[in-house]
Amino acid sequence: LRQALKQGGDFPASAKVVNELRRLVGDPKTTANQITEIILHEPSLGTRILHLVNSSFYMRAKPIMTVS
Repeated sequence: LRQALKQGGDFPASAKVVNELRRLVGDPKTTANQITEIILHEPSLGTRILHLVNSSFYMRAKPIMTVS
């Protein structure tokens, strides 16, 4: 996420959502459900995350179909 933002490429997620996500990720008390809720508010971000986790880099036997 940080690298994509630095590159300034096509990253349509709103700054508000990205800032909120950064805040939550930095807080050790944040739950996975809280992060999921933020991601689901920005469909393009959810799509990109699913694309990343299903890439060959992670080599999953079964694809992940939802953010939650």
